[in-house]
Amino acid sequence: MKLLSIYVKEEKQPSLIGKIEYAEELVQMYEELPREGRYYIMNEYTREKGKLLRIGVVIQGADEVIAQDSWGDKIHLCTSALEKDLWYEKRQSWMENGYEQSKDALFGANACGEWEIIAYSKEGKKLASEKVKVIPSLLSVEQYYMMQMEVKKQFEELAVFKLAEKDDRDMIRDLQIRLFPIEKFKKLFDEWIKWLQQIKYSPAETLITTREKQMKQQIKNWDAKTILESAMFPYREKLSVKTTLKVVDLPEHQMIKAMLEQIRERILQESITEKAISNDLAAIVKDITGNNLGKERDNRVAETIQRRKRQIDDDLNVLQKRQQIWQHCNEKLNECLSDILFDVTEQEPIWTHLFSSHHVYRPVFEIYEKVMELVPELTPRERDFERTILNSPNLFEIWVLFRLIHQFQKLQFKAKGLSDSLVNYYDEHKSLSGWKQIFSSKQDTMVLYYEPEMTIDDGGSVKPDYIIITRKNQKSIWHAHSLDAKYKPYTILSPNILAKDLERSGRRYLRIANHNIEMKTAALVHIDKHTTNWNIDTDNVYSLSQFSAMPGQVENIQTYLKRIFHFYLGKHNMCPSCGQSSEVIDDFYKQTYLCDSCNEVWVNNVCKYRKQYHPQFKVKLLKYPSGNYNVQVGNQWNVYCPICSRDVNGHKMEHDLFGNEIG
Repeated sequence: MKLLSIYVKEEKQPSLIGKIEYAEELVQMYEELPREGRYYIMNEYTREKGKLLRIGVVIQGADEVIAQDSWGDKIHLCTSALEKDLWYEKRQSWMENGYEQSKDALFGANACGEWEIIAYSKEGKKLASEKVKVIPSLLSVEQYYMMQMEVKKQFEELAVFKLAEKDDRDMIRDLQIRLFPIEKFKKLFDEWIKWLQQIKYSPAETLITTREKQMKQQIKNWDAKTILESAMFPYREKLSVKTTLKVVDLPEHQMIKAMLEQIRERILQESITEKAISNDLAAIVKDITGNNLGKERDNRVAETIQRRKRQIDDDLNVLQKRQQIWQHCNEKLNECLSDILFDVTEQEPIWTHLFSSHHVYRPVFEIYEKVMELVPELTPRERDFERTILNSPNLFEIWVLFRLIHQFQKLQFKAKGLSDSLVNYYDEHKSLSGWKQIFSSKQDTMVLYYEPEMTIDDGGSVKPDYIIITRKNQKSIWHAHSLDAKYKPYTILSPNILAKDLERSGRRYLRIANHNIEMKTAALVHIDKHTTNWNIDTDNVYSLSQFSAMPGQVENIQTYLKRIFHFYLGKHNMCPSCGQSSEVIDDFYKQTYLCDSCNEVWVNNVCKYRKQYHPQFKVKLLKYPSGNYNVQVGNQWNVYCPICSRDVNGHKMEHDLFGNEIG
């Protein structure tokens, strides 16, 4: 079986009702897909001279070929009419209520995730299988792996480190992220490597009995087989004799190989996620440093911002030193794994006679156990769930879900039994679609829905990826905010693609009809870092927006939530970084907020030209040292009004759908 990229030109056959058929006009086959370990790799939206490619499977003698994702969902591939032994997914469209509908995702073209391709014979016998990762076109394989590792780490945090338990691990203060206990790990690791070095130089051996050829005149110990062979073949110069050999092919060495791989996986996970943390912090520092605070009259504001910058700089230095330690440990591990002694298949480590009795092998096993005590331990059900979501075709949606949960927790919104809720829901439904969770702080409540089915004003059904529901107080109506995740590289596609997605997954969701809630905003979150626009419709301020987020660039998710709390709920004294109540300096025309807990600063003001251009709308004009949802004025700590698009000096700046300046 081979997987390759192909282009298929299909001609749509006319149909007024039911399924629309496509005729295959042209098939072009390109190179075999590249490999990364056990996986083929394909980037979604791959194009060759403007032609959108998809995955083709070449297999001889197959009667059925399927592509199965980690949720268990299957896509039945079709045979090509023009190319022998070629299978791929054909386009699917149909007529419904007089309108043409089509399947959004096409395997290998724009359906991301990890898939297993399985071919069967007519008798149902499995002929061959391969695995493929289809990753977003704007993500490298390393970034995709980083996304997986962040989801893995965040689920471990939810499952193992419960909110009520004491946690003495080091923490990145600005992001409220706990770090793996690297000091304890390195002390154990260095000692462990010393014992492994002794095993490499003097491994335990076992005796095996075998037979080998020897010259007749050199044979000293004749057994029955040797005597019989000599009698039957008297002219042979060499005969088979019984001999005993020393070998190092022991089960314990296979177990040590498994230990090495497990610890390397942990090192890579922590190293990769900490790189993403460093990138997040560096982006905040860049924003803070780029602000010109020279005209800030209140010295306390500048001092507080500088304290926050120093704190982040300190954390960045800590993370840099940790990267050096992770690199050192990984190099030592690779040295061991490259040794021929451990070039064996893995076997689950268990306590054996050799581990219990040998003066070198015993500490290797004991220290390994101590190292694994530092690693979060999941139950078998949790491990199965984790494995499923990491390989999910909806990885980006899952990653955004966990980032939202983390932001809620940063803001002091807690939910009991969160990991159990996720695992139990998945076990029951074999999907997370429809899952919801209530988060509560001392004063407020939020509800997070994942893929809820909802009704819009014309009676149609929609399913946003996320719905966040909040309210100002116990007596007010619930406000709802929809968020939809997209993989698309908007800036390299037709501008109409973003416009259509904003209409279909934005404005349409604003029409959700429910007497218990009032829809306030609809937004798209995507991986195209070249486009963000927080205020697409200035006539209905902030109601429609699109922003990017990916590992190492998560500040926009915090910005999205700070807009909900500060603008829509009016909780201006709530710190957008830690959720604590802050001190306010009221200067009548503006209010400045200072958080003593995390040194965050923000200002609430009003548009200077509101009476001239929009007297009926007195919108709150909030600004932040980093993560502004109002467009910042160059490097000045000043923002444009979201209604009249003017800054404090009256200069007007308008933006297009992508957030680019017009004119």
